Amino acid sequence: MDIKKYLGIVDRSRLLCNTTEELKHLVEFEVSKNGLFRIGGKSMFIKESVFRQLSHIVFDRYNGLNLQEVLDSYIEADKYLDNLGSLGKNPLMAKYLIGYFYEGQAMPEPYKIYLEGKIKERHAYLLIPMLSKALPRIKEKGGDVTDIRQAYVATLELINNSLSLTDALPMEKLPSIEKMENFIRNSPNQMNRIHLISMVKEIFTEYRGLCNHSNLVEVSRNIYRHMVFPDIKGFWTAKDSTSPFWLFEPIHNGYNLYECIPDNSKKVLNTTKYSAQFFESGNFREATIIHPEAAKYIFERKPVPNNLYSYLTYKIHGDSIEFTPRAGIDCHINLRKLHKRPKEDWTYFMNIINNYKEQEAFPEYKFQICLSAITEDYLFVKNPDGGYYKIPITLDSCLKQVSITDNIGITQASGKTYLAFGDEYNLIYDISTPEKLEELGITIVSEI
Repeated sequence: MDIKKYLGIVDRSRLLCNTTEELKHLVEFEVSKNGLFRIGGKSMFIKESVFRQLSHIVFDRYNGLNLQEVLDSYIEADKYLDNLGSLGKNPLMAKYLIGYFYEGQAMPEPYKIYLEGKIKERHAYLLIPMLSKALPRIKEKGGDVTDIRQAYVATLELINNSLSLTDALPMEKLPSIEKMENFIRNSPNQMNRIHLISMVKEIFTEYRGLCNHSNLVEVSRNIYRHMVFPDIKGFWTAKDSTSPFWLFEPIHNGYNLYECIPDNSKKVLNTTKYSAQFFESGNFREATIIHPEAAKYIFERKPVPNNLYSYLTYKIHGDSIEFTPRAGIDCHINLRKLHKRPKEDWTYFMNIINNYKEQEAFPEYKFQICLSAITEDYLFVKNPDGGYYKIPITLDSCLKQVSITDNIGITQASGKTYLAFGDEYNLIYDISTPEKLEELGITIVSEI
């Protein structure tokens, strides 16, 4: 580990700070004349202490990035561009990299000899910003950054022009791309190159999980390992208020969350039913709230608009729960701080539910889990009208990963019947007619 080399790259590339003046304030040393690598003179102890502290800052501020790993990948990525020469200037270079790392595509000729089997995914986070000119070459002396916002814009444009999904996303846009767009619009003072690298990494990590069903299942299962079921069943309101009131109802994959707004004059209860899931990993706690309108897009096999997903951090303190929308992503639901009502108050709310006319804002899709058996070649799902749907594993490559405990079953809505696979699969099939079943290769059998 060459600390002087690392410090020199951090300084010269303006990696953590856009100007030497900002860097001087960060490290509390004069760096404008002598360079960051000269801090402490001949004392390696001081240099190592500075680098260690910078590494802590990067880890804490930028999603757990390891500064030494970033710098090592930066050096290696720069060498790959040297080896490519004029090939590295091909406008399709970013597309080749994304196809290779995330879509299972071979590196085209003549890139194979230089890259295939040698270049690693960790280099992509650096190469894409380098190709967009947002990140300088290692030996380049570009001086202070004068238009960091344009660096973000150029990098995001390059990414958007280079993505080519093999399967439809379950949403219109990657949440990480939406987050970056909002960051570009609203947070110009927080931009720097190391943050840009962390955002590119977040986009590619998310893309890897969503660009095909097999990856989606793997990533989703990793996410759902962190799902938790806090003790929040019951009625909740803002402090000293009874309207609106909220009802959390545990279900197999999270909670139904009902927002209830009573109109006492008309004896009407206006209700919106959301899906809510809670996740916990270490000190990080996040809730995903899905608007009921999302179901319409899911069953029509269309990408769900991003604004129908809300991502909030949450904190539970005794009988209160506080939600905060995740920075950079729009939130469709007005959840802030709620207080759990004691059980003696539940009768009041149940009387409203039972005696008021309910008006639901969106149609409800009822889901029944009924996966009955799995064989080497087929899945068997119980038909509510009798018998079993015999589903060939070849219907989709990810069905080989199905286990008997997965949330797979039948949904009936608007006069149609759907075969629905759990969130981790993102698969919905219309099986309403014999013709639909024949197209899918699904048959109805009397026994397994």
